[in-house]
Amino acid sequence: MPWDRVKYLGVRPTIIGDLTFERDYVRKKTLDTIKHLTKHMYHPQQIHWVVQVAIIPIFRYSAAIANWDSREIVKLEDLWMRAFKKAWKINASLPDVTFWAGPEQGGLGTPKARAIITCQTISLLNQCMRLNDDLRPVTIQDILQAIAYLGYSTIAEAQAEIPKSVVTGAMYGTGTTRRQECAKADAAKRKRDAGPDILNPQIRALEATD
Repeated sequence: MPWDRVKYLGVRPTIIGDLTFERDYVRKKTLDTIKHLTKHMYHPQQIHWVVQVAIIPIFRYSAAIANWDSREIVKLEDLWMRAFKKAWKINASLPDVTFWAGPEQGGLGTPKARAIITCQTISLLNQCMRLNDDLRPVTIQDILQAIAYLGYSTIAEAQAEIPKSVVTGAMYGTGTTRRQECAKADAAKRKRDAGPDILNPQIRALEATD
């Protein structure tokens, strides 16, 4: 039936392209692993490594196509924080920033889901662009629009910011700042091209002196 799931290349879509089953699978595997971490007898660094290789890669595998919404991402990141806190045997009330802040800010630099989605999506689009088929022009247009929205002009510039966002989760904030900087630069260029502002009081004062 159209609403029944099928397993294809390790992902669980329905025939009509719904990936709800895939997202449910990721959540279930995450919760199952967290249960096994409760009251563990290992060194915290060992279990921290387990979280990184047994929980996050399950999400990463289908991150570019699973259609996670913002609410689901927040809940999933909360589960990740539960796992890391269990790994280190610390109180659940400890602020999450302790984990996702970068080492230079005194954190552990754990990844953020949005940053992973961004990275995986760009990687997938790059793969699609290498295929010389009917979808290639559409893919190229989509990725150029995405890069422009982030405030960059090339893929390389956008990718240069991704390692920072994987640690800090600041990809969208960085893009907004970049767009603002570009807008200011464009406004300054238009002002230079237009010549001196004859209504500027300083210019009018100089003209009066002459």
